[in-house]
Amino acid sequence: MAQTLTASTSALPAEAVRPRTDSATIAAAGLYVAGAAYEEALRHPNRVATLDNMCDGLAEIAPEIARVLKTEASAEFAEALRAATVAPLWAFTAIERGRAEAGAGYGYLFDLLADSLRGGANPDIVRTTALGAPARIRELAEHAER
Repeated sequence: MAQTLTASTSALPAEAVRPRTDSATIAAAGLYVAGAAYEEALRHPNRVATLDNMCDGLAEIAPEIARVLKTEASAEFAEALRAATVAPLWAFTAIERGRAEAGAGYGYLFDLLADSLRGGANPDIVRTTALGAPARIRELAEHAER
């Protein structure tokens, strides 16, 4: 049976067996790149500024990725990877911005958001939640004081 499967798939064009830009693969690669950038930013004293610089630099490094890959689809892949990296990287930036604004004692909340993003959560929802968390924390603290 394996021989039949091999014989039948070998007759198909390479693009039919493995599409050049599989959206799930590109999304996973983008999340991986954003996660690696986030881990690197955590080693720097000013995480937010480091992540902001990384976000700003994405457009500049996409052509470099294409040159390194050196395939006919490298420019297309590099652009797809850049696009897939933007949303999670901005979400990681928002997590650190929210963490800095919320102050000490709330790091666990932002750790949970980062873990959920690494696990595949919607980056737009994570970003919105991270940016809104400090205001919500202040609001709850005001209600607790009354």
